[in-house]
Amino acid sequence: MPKTGSSSPARNSYVLGASEVALETVAEQLRHWRSVALVARAEAVCERAKSRALSAELARARCDLNMAETELGLLRKRLSLLESALAASRSGSFGTAGDVASPSSVPRDLR
Repeated sequence: MPKTGSSSPARNSYVLGASEVALETVAEQLRHWRSVALVARAEAVCERAKSRALSAELARARCDLNMAETELGLLRKRLSLLESALAASRSGSFGTAGDVASPSSVPRDLR
């Protein structure tokens, strides 16, 4: 029965050399993918920070909008009171008894 070439020293060194190259390639791939994962984690941290900053900015904008809407509502009420006081003064019934728009019914700061 003929011998196989796997037991010869030349064949063994070739197999060892190929194994070393394969291990180096695997090690390089491992380093590469670890660096890719590290970069991805860093980018994820950065994106989370941006997201938190944008969420905080949105919350401030919502607060500002709510304040502006409240102020607008108060200004509309004041305008309505002033318009009714003006209409009452034009009709000449501003000082009559039992009048709804008497001077005492108009707030002091609107007179």
